[in-house]
Amino acid sequence: MDNRSKANLDLIVALENNQQVSQTKLAKRIGIAAGLVNILLKRAVNRGFVKMTQIPARRYAYYLTPQGFAEKAKLVGKYLNSSLSLYRRLRVEYRDLFASLEARGISEVTLVGDTDIAEIAIMASF
Repeated sequence: MDNRSKANLDLIVALENNQQVSQTKLAKRIGIAAGLVNILLKRAVNRGFVKMTQIPARRYAYYLTPQGFAEKAKLVGKYLNSSLSLYRRLRVEYRDLFASLEARGISEVTLVGDTDIAEIAIMASF
């Protein structure tokens, strides 16, 4: 999944969970610049994914539209597909690596760290 799609998905999920949130707080939650949040919100509004209504004190509330929920489903599908593709690719690479090590007489490997990638390596070793 490309960075733009990931940022859009993160924005939609954040808005779904909290409609009355500032762009600054959205930026912190998503981990992107506030200016980029503004751009993404404008695009989402223009594409019909988000409805924006003004509330007192120069603030806005953001609501996902039915098109926004459909876009979220599409982006979640892309994210899952991308994640599974990475998993499959890593699994094959680790299997090949372990086979190569075994062919050279190396029967033990130590993994350092407790990460998702380490888990994939462990699963590929069986």
